[in-house]
Amino acid sequence: MKKYNYFILIILALFILKNECYANDANTRHHKLIMHGQAYPNSCTLSEKKKMNADLRRRMLPEWRNLATAIEIILCRSESSINAISNIVDKTVVMTYEGTAEEKFVKSSSDEKEILKEIMADGEAWNARLLVNAGKVKLQYFSSEACVESVSFHHSQKGWLVSDIGGACD
Repeated sequence: MKKYNYFILIILALFILKNECYANDANTRHHKLIMHGQAYPNSCTLSEKKKMNADLRRRMLPEWRNLATAIEIILCRSESSINAISNIVDKTVVMTYEGTAEEKFVKSSSDEKEILKEIMADGEAWNARLLVNAGKVKLQYFSSEACVESVSFHHSQKGWLVSDIGGACD
């Protein structure tokens, strides 16, 4: 009987240790971004993804689930997921970047791979917000303490397509 109790104790200890390690990993992966004394949530936490989906659903956008999936992939997955969203890039995408005391850089690109690599946040996204205006949806989020990124979508016969991307850093 004692061997059986030790076996259960060891299994229980391993289970607790595994869950503790997983919880610590999840917390480090989705840490908050502290800026100017304010904490911003990582946009890849379950609660933030639920808020984003609720916002899309509430706005009654066409094919909002497809847009929600594309946004989740852009914000939270690594570059290895690019193939999952390869069909969401418009023929030509305008890329606009600016920094403090630097000239604005504007470029048009038709290179789907370049555009997709540029928009993948790989989990480094905080305080994501949607701005909806005249059928366009603009996703904005912090990529660091100094930078804000944006990805704009428009709806077409092909579904939601990325039309503009940009970033600004201090």
